[in-house]
Amino acid sequence: MYSFYKGQSEIQGKQTSRSHDIVVSGSSTGSTLVSYTCRVWKRESDREIESLPSRAVSLAVTDRPVTPTISVSPSYNVYIRDEPVTLWCYASYHYYEGEMYSFYKGQSEIQGKQTSQSHDIVVSGSSTGSSLVSYTCRVWKRESDREIESLPSRAISLAITDRPVTPTIYVYPRYNVYIRDETVTLWCSTSESHTGQKYSFYKGQSEIQGKQTSPSHDIVVSGSSTGSSLVSYTCRVWKQESDREIESLPSTAVSLAVTDPLPTPTLRVNSSENVFIYGEIINFECQSNNEDSCSHWTLYGNGQLVRGNFKYGERYSLEAKEESSAGKYHCKCERTVLSRIIVSDNSSSIHISIFASPEKPNITVWSEGETVNIYCEVPHLFKATKAFFYKEDELIYTSIAEDLKSISSFNFTIVNTNSSNEGNYTCRYETTLSSRILNSASSEPLFFRVQEERSYLVLIIGTCTGIAVLLIIVVIIIIIVSRKARKSENAHGQIKTLPSVSIKESSSEEQRNGAPDSEEITYAVVTKSKKVKSHKGVALHSTDPPVSNLPYSNAKDYDSQLTYASISLESLKRKSPKPQKNESDCVLYSELKL
Repeated sequence: MYSFYKGQSEIQGKQTSRSHDIVVSGSSTGSTLVSYTCRVWKRESDREIESLPSRAVSLAVTDRPVTPTISVSPSYNVYIRDEPVTLWCYASYHYYEGEMYSFYKGQSEIQGKQTSQSHDIVVSGSSTGSSLVSYTCRVWKRESDREIESLPSRAISLAITDRPVTPTIYVYPRYNVYIRDETVTLWCSTSESHTGQKYSFYKGQSEIQGKQTSPSHDIVVSGSSTGSSLVSYTCRVWKQESDREIESLPSTAVSLAVTDPLPTPTLRVNSSENVFIYGEIINFECQSNNEDSCSHWTLYGNGQLVRGNFKYGERYSLEAKEESSAGKYHCKCERTVLSRIIVSDNSSSIHISIFASPEKPNITVWSEGETVNIYCEVPHLFKATKAFFYKEDELIYTSIAEDLKSISSFNFTIVNTNSSNEGNYTCRYETTLSSRILNSASSEPLFFRVQEERSYLVLIIGTCTGIAVLLIIVVIIIIIVSRKARKSENAHGQIKTLPSVSIKESSSEEQRNGAPDSEEITYAVVTKSKKVKSHKGVALHSTDPPVSNLPYSNAKDYDSQLTYASISLESLKRKSPKPQKNESDCVLYSELKL
């Protein structure tokens, strides 16, 4: 049998086994020496005889390193599977020669001994879903070429959960290219639902806004610079567990191609005042500051599409024929980029006004003595600031309203009227319709003739002179006829009829060329330009010449041959023997029948 001794003290009674497990312990803390011996026993004649004690074995005894404390950073109530954390092992103010540390997940060492007190790990459980995982650490020291570890630290247990499922991000509306500063909606979609679920959106690596409960978020698309560029957006889903908000991994990024918006165009028409008359053509043109940015344009009138898809630079013509054509118009530019039609903002509106053309005026005349007033009357629907008077289509006078105030009647005064004022007169006026200056059509022509008035004394003298001359001629004719009648009766016993004789008292072309052939009626004309009496509203006025009748002869012998004699004389004055310009107004007729 065997027995073991610590110093002089038996550790335990005799035993058949040659080995005995002990716990080495010294008399005090710190490093000490402890001696152990053993004896062998035999039985003989019922006596147990022991050997001499073995040579003592001395054990140098030392303390373990102080049991450390383990902690984790960051500290949460729950951790995300595969989340990186840091384990820390603290030895409570003790430092040992050759001090080292080791970390354990459960009973398994994570990594060999290391000099650092911290160790980075990725938290992972045994399975998916929620679980607990324990971590411990030890401190090691080197003494007499032996590495002595501390007792394991008290375990720290980490609650582990899975991240929310990685979501998918969408953008609405979906285009191949987006306009800078255009508003779109981002949608973050997930197949799971969690308590306190929230969403967050990111532009590149920067969060656009804090977490929100709505899966959609409106954004204004903006690139990093002007021109075409790409900008990426992602989203995450968050869940609440053990007072910790846990986010999913970021969604796959959606990249938006961004281009600059089209510049706002300008709508122009072919009238600076935007005023048109019925029948005129309105030419619309949509112009842009950057010609390369616009390929087509569309026209809108009173909020409705008039027509679209005009090529840039092309004009659209519209006849101003209805009131419905009037109103507000604007245009938009268009350009196709990556199969998307990009439309500019509305141009500034222009207001189109359409009016009936100014009616032609009415021209009248009013005379008083030798002063004549020609009036240009504007129709009552219009007002005018100017009127233009023409003689034979040549402008002779412009009448301007006082202080340029619109009026409805203008006049042109002729003083000391004479024959040089004769001719066709017309007028037109200038009116303003919604800031546009318009000219009316010309009035109907007014023919103006100057006729000189004859004095009564001249008329009486002329009449008397004519009657006297005519009486002398008649007497001569009667005498000649009587003589021929007597000769005829005596010779043949019958009377012959004398031919009619005509005398023209004028300096006409016939008188110079000799007397005309015998006719039944003759006339004499004396003409002279005369003055116009006062007549309102007429351009030409003539008075029938006074008539003086020749009395019948008292000789009964000639009563059957003489029918009548009538003389009308207006003037006894004669001018040069040139042909008169007009003989129709002052004609002296004389007729004698035998």
